[in-house]
Order: sequence, then C-alpha cells, then structure tokens
Amino acid sequence: MSDRAIRRAAERAAKKAAAKAAKANQAHTVGEAAKTMTASANNITPTWDSWDGWDNDDPPPPYSPSENGDEQESQTKNTRPISDAKLAANRQNAQQSTGAKSQTGKDKSKMNALRNALTGQTVLLPTDDAVAYQAFIDSINKQWSPMDDQEKRLTQLISDTEWRIHRVAALETNIFAVGRIEQPLEQFSESEGVLQAKLHLIYGKELKNLALQERRLFNQHKSLTEKLEQLQQDRIEKAKQAEQALKDEREAIVTRAAKISANCYKLNKPFRPADFGFDFSYAEYDHYWNLQDAQYELTEEVLDFHKVIEAYRNSKKVA
Repeated sequence: MSDRAIRRAAERAAKKAAAKAAKANQAHTVGEAAKTMTASANNITPTWDSWDGWDNDDPPPPYSPSENGDEQESQTKNTRPISDAKLAANRQNAQQSTGAKSQTGKDKSKMNALRNALTGQTVLLPTDDAVAYQAFIDSINKQWSPMDDQEKRLTQLISDTEWRIHRVAALETNIFAVGRIEQPLEQFSESEGVLQAKLHLIYGKELKNLALQERRLFNQHKSLTEKLEQLQQDRIEKAKQAEQALKDEREAIVTRAAKISANCYKLNKPFRPADFGFDFSYAEYDHYWNLQDAQYELTEEVLDFHKVIEAYRNSKKVA
C-alpha cells in the first residue's frame, strides 16, 4: 500500500471520528436545552447546588441573593414603627380637617358647588331677594289658582322655572357688563357693534351655555304648563259633570214628588213626603210651589227646589 493511500485512509478515519463527535455533542446540547425548558415550566430555577458545570461546558447559574435578604429589608422599612411625636402631630392635623362645625358654616359649605342655580334643586342664590321671590310665587299662584296638591306642586315648579328663566337674562346682561369693563370702548373706536362682536368672541362659551340652559328651561316650562292646564281642565270638566248629575237628580226628585202629590190629590189622600222617602216636609214642599207659581207668572223662570227649601229652613231657624 502506497504512502498516499495510507494518508488518505487516515484522513477519512479522522473525518469520520470528527463527524461522530460533532453528532454526539449536538445530541447532548439538545438534551440540556430540554431539561432547562422543563425546569422553567415547573418554576425550577437552577442553583449552584444543582449545577454540574464542572463536568461540562454549561455556564453557571446567575447569582441570586438569599431569600430573606431584600424582602426582609423591605418589610423592615414598611413596618417601621412611627414615633409618638409624629403620631400626635398626625392626629392634631386630622382634627383641623373636619369641615364646617357651626350651622352657618354648614349652610355655606353646602352651597360651594352652586354656580348659577339654573339646574339642580336650589332655586335661590345667596344673593337673591327672598322677599321678591315670594312675591313672584304669590303672583303665579294667583294666576293659576291651584286647588289640589298636584296642581300646587306644578304651580311651584312653573314659578321656579320662570324665576330661572329671568336669571338667564340677568346673567347675560352681567356678562356683557363685565366685558365692557375688561374691554373698554376706546379700544374699538369703529362702532358699538364691533365691541359686541368682540364680547361674543371672548365669552362665546358662557353665552352658548346660557342659551342652552334657557332653551331647556323654556321647554320645561312649556311641558309643566301643558300638564297644569290639562289637570285644571279635567278638574273643571269633572266638576261640571258632577254639578249636572246633582241637578238632574234634584229635578228627578221634584218630578217624582209632584207626580205623587198629584196622584194623592186625585185619590183624595194626604201627601206625606216622608212616607215616600223624601227628606222634606209637606210644608216645605207647599212653600216651594207657592213661590214657584208666583215667580213663573212674573218671569216664567223655574226656581231651584233645594235652594228654596234651604232658604225656608234658614228663615225658620232665625225666627
């Protein structure tokens, strides 16, 4: 065998050995990676105690402090007791933050969120004239003349809504008054209209908000007015129906009494109204017909039977 052939055979053997070693090393690396992934999935952190890197080429695990190190230090900081002086100072400061104590202060503090009284339950501002407000309420009550509780509540809501509508106009006027102070007319020598336009640009947001509130109040006022008008119309209609029913009932009583009286006269029997369930006496009945006959001859009018009987009874009481 020649030297060349021997050399080539040795090279092939070396290559095979190198390939075999590389393959074995690759398999070992894959196995270690699988172990690491499994440890991570099981929340197992490699430690110095389990590291066998002295026997292979794996890097050592990162250094981690003791389990009681930083945590104990943090807990010590958080649970450090406060001094008596600091505790006394905190309690003293807390006593100064209890809010208003007197009734006057409480009444004032509850108005802190009140701006223009256009919304919410508060109608009167602290600067409003309570006497003028009450006079305004009285005028609205006189206009609507509410009878029952529901009508009175609606009338009060209408009064408060109108009062707020009037406030919108006053607020708008005050905004322009403030604008004239902050924007003197000398700065706008062209015309009054230029100043008005400038004020609209400066206070546009406030004026737009007032316009929205005014529109809302007008719609609310319209709705309340329609409800009150419908209630009063229904009440008046029911009263008319009740009055007509009473009138018809009384006319039926008089007609029945007259028919029975005529039959008694034909049969030559005395007419005693109580025997037939009437609540008037024969003297009262006879008094009515005497007045009715005299009245009809003069005016051809029909008298109200029950009113005549009531007047007759009152005259007897006086006598």
